[in-house]
Amino acid sequence: RLAVVGCHRLLEEGDGPALVFDIGGGSTELVIVDTSGEEPRTLDWLSVPWGVFSLAESEGPDPDCLDERLAAYERMRTRVAESFTDFAERQPGGRSDLRLLGTSGTVTTLASVHLGLPSYDRKLVDGLIVPSEAMRGISTNLSRRSLAERAKLACIGQERADLVVAGCAILEAILDIWPAPRVGVADRGIREGILRQLMRLGARLLDLGVDPWDVASHLFERWEPERMALLGAVLSTLRVEAHGRIAMTHVDRTMLARARATDEMIEGMVNYGR
Repeated sequence: RLAVVGCHRLLEEGDGPALVFDIGGGSTELVIVDTSGEEPRTLDWLSVPWGVFSLAESEGPDPDCLDERLAAYERMRTRVAESFTDFAERQPGGRSDLRLLGTSGTVTTLASVHLGLPSYDRKLVDGLIVPSEAMRGISTNLSRRSLAERAKLACIGQERADLVVAGCAILEAILDIWPAPRVGVADRGIREGILRQLMRLGARLLDLGVDPWDVASHLFERWEPERMALLGAVLSTLRVEAHGRIAMTHVDRTMLARARATDEMIEGMVNYGR
């Protein structure tokens, strides 16, 4: 919901059915939204346990042989498609005015490849509209390339080369059940959604006579800057599994060192996954 709130304004204008999707690391979320009001209203949604990490891990190391790479790609698409079956059956068919918006590293990476950017540029990618066939073409091309070949592409590099194909498989499975002619690209989502929610909450609290300075002082004056920095790092690892029933975060020594935090500052952070 927060991702939808954060990015729904980038949906193409129109009255057609709209789907917003978020391809994560351990799951993918699909949300059908009604955009006729000031704020989006959820009509239907689905969370499946296939993200770029979990789907890539289901196939293991990247194959060296082209035929094996293509077979692995089809198996990934099939796994995702099967998890979409019930959701797809609930959606209207035969519509030509479908709208589609994605917020994830996958769609922003493919949009960068589409533009031929030498390096990632959020200003050029956020809000971009890409023909769906172009996204499919890029996905097919990447699924044929070896790990080393993908790593040479400027907007993919070593850090995304092993995961981007899994993201492509998920995107194509989404396009199979929601054949919109174009894909909107959002480099925004949960953080912006949280901000919008906090702004609304702040306005409501002011209406009720709450003193913002008093609230801020209770939080920030009692928390050391190191603990605040550590909390931000921990929340950045948040993963939601089991159709939203399990939330997981983790903390490691590297995070502690970067935040200059102590072991005692970890206490209570597990609760923020709620």
